[in-house]
Amino acid sequence: MGIIKLERVRYVNKSKYNGVIRLDDNYYLLYNNISGELDVIDKIGLCLLDSLEDLDPGHFLRSTGYVTEKNFHEEKEEFKLIVNDFHNKLSKNKTHVFLITYNCNLKCRYCYEKNLRQKSSEWLKQTLSIEMVDKIYQVIDYFDEQGDNQIYPLTLYGGEPLLVNNLKVVEKIFFEGEKRDKEFFIITNGTQVESYLSLLTQYNVSKVQVTLDGPEEIHNARRFTHSGQGTFSKIVSNIEKLLMNNIKVEIKFPVDSDNKDSIQKLLNQIKGFNWGENPNVKIHPAPVFTINNEEIKKFSREKAMMDIFQYSNKSNTSIIGESFRQQYNLEQVFTIGEWIPKVTYCQAHTGLMIYDPFGLIFSCWESVGQEQLAIGSFYPKLMLDEDNGWKKRNVAFLEECSECQSAFICGGGCAFMSYQLHGSIEKANCSEMKNIILPQYIPYIHEKYIKPKIQKQVKL
Repeated sequence: MGIIKLERVRYVNKSKYNGVIRLDDNYYLLYNNISGELDVIDKIGLCLLDSLEDLDPGHFLRSTGYVTEKNFHEEKEEFKLIVNDFHNKLSKNKTHVFLITYNCNLKCRYCYEKNLRQKSSEWLKQTLSIEMVDKIYQVIDYFDEQGDNQIYPLTLYGGEPLLVNNLKVVEKIFFEGEKRDKEFFIITNGTQVESYLSLLTQYNVSKVQVTLDGPEEIHNARRFTHSGQGTFSKIVSNIEKLLMNNIKVEIKFPVDSDNKDSIQKLLNQIKGFNWGENPNVKIHPAPVFTINNEEIKKFSREKAMMDIFQYSNKSNTSIIGESFRQQYNLEQVFTIGEWIPKVTYCQAHTGLMIYDPFGLIFSCWESVGQEQLAIGSFYPKLMLDEDNGWKKRNVAFLEECSECQSAFICGGGCAFMSYQLHGSIEKANCSEMKNIILPQYIPYIHEKYIKPKIQKQVKL
């Protein structure tokens, strides 16, 4: 007589973290937010998965996480561990930003400074002091000593960082950075570049970002001095100077309802400057990030992003940079063979550190100047708010996202938009998933990568 040993058998469940997106009448995109697996499945395969019928215990669906022995609670705990581990690693990649001043020589009608101008003129004119620069470098040194990776250049930002009055402070920033073997990235309106050319060529400036709002007549109606003078020809002249000195230039093109149809006109004008084939020139269309709720209703950021994406997808010109498409992560599966999960929406929740002229630290480009959104201070000493939600915000931190199948695709959405619309960054913002990723981005992925692969396999 043999001894029968009974073992507890756990039922196989379909993972609660599976995501399914319809590609066409017969094929679907299947992915799992825990294993990171992403595949294309046909309608029959999807029906089998839904019914869990005829699945061998060693079936690939099990090994890839699409089916699991874990219950939902166990899966959710595993999801949180994966997210927090990945988030911690991303947070080690610091981007340090010197916000030299909120002051600017232009008066662009859509700039975030519209709200800041309600403060006193003296507030706007406050500038980083030499002592503050030293304190910022002490913070940078501290994070360097903690082993944080310095893969991003130090950034100069404003207001306008390259105002003539800022020359000594900028030189100090460059000098201290050179001692630490740092590169620099400068975000400028480009109107006073000529005053800084000797410094820019003396130090390791990796790239300068300059803004053009469209062809000349449109740009001059949107980006002008306090006296109302247009700036297009001045900026173009200074871009030429940068290129002549072999400095890379990224031309940012802010898109909203007023200039969305002028992308091609700007490209045509740029080609006339012989920049089109210059490897040191990239164009980066980006939505205007309005701070006015009425403007959001009139022309949402998502609508601008949609218009940019549609143009970029149809355009064959190489001058359009890839930075917009890098906002979303599925394309990486087909370009580098790896799906990097989007556990946060952007760098605001990882390594971005913006140091302003009042000694405050911000984590989001759009939140600067709003004291209630600061994450700490660096002057007179470093003090970080450990309970601040900015650096904790990820798809496990947001309750709506922690059980969402699409969490690793959208990253919880933009926190600043959540703050504007809901008064809190601890709310998910699903508008990009609904308005861009599903109706625009997924069809683009399907047409460019998946459909040709399916057709090739069918022919074989």
